[in-house]
Amino acid sequence: MVKILIIGSSQAIKDTFKKKYKSFDIKFVKFRELWKKRNISKFDIIILSGFHRTILKKNIYFLHNYINNYLKFVLYLSKRTTNLYVISTFIP
Repeated sequence: MVKILIIGSSQAIKDTFKKKYKSFDIKFVKFRELWKKRNISKFDIIILSGFHRTILKKNIYFLHNYINNYLKFVLYLSKRTTNLYVISTFIP
């Protein structure tokens, strides 16, 4: 059975992917929890939807550091799957 991890707590994301992948083994985890712990096993598909919204109010120096940390997070995830999708649902 295909194992799928959805990272993000949006109800719209959960509802959408429950319908799309209803016959697969789907796990959900909150973005901030995984950002802190970074302790997942391997998955066939990982869908990442999330970021820290507080960055929208920060200066460019903070944003630069955040982008570097986000890249490290994405690289961490990419080592645990062969299919990583990054999606966004937040529109300011």
